[in-house]
Amino acid sequence: MDAGKQLAARGLALVTATPGFKARVYASETVPASINGWAPLGPVENVEQDHTFRLKTKGRKFRNYLLWITELPEQNKAEIQELSLLK
Repeated sequence: MDAGKQLAARGLALVTATPGFKARVYASETVPASINGWAPLGPVENVEQDHTFRLKTKGRKFRNYLLWITELPEQNKAEIQELSLLK
């Protein structure tokens, strides 16, 4: 997700019709070529239908935020219906 400008987001909220997957949020000023170039902003979490990740930016500003799905639910797919950054 491109925030349009650099900001220290405090959260990333999502709505999904396929809860039960695991994900983690990362951030970067640019768009790195691999996941290794992204900074993790918290632990891997079990995602509920309405879920908010609390981001640990430590005041650092990023332009790009990435939701990385680490494990799919039983139906082997994850749908994201809404995704929002919280300032």
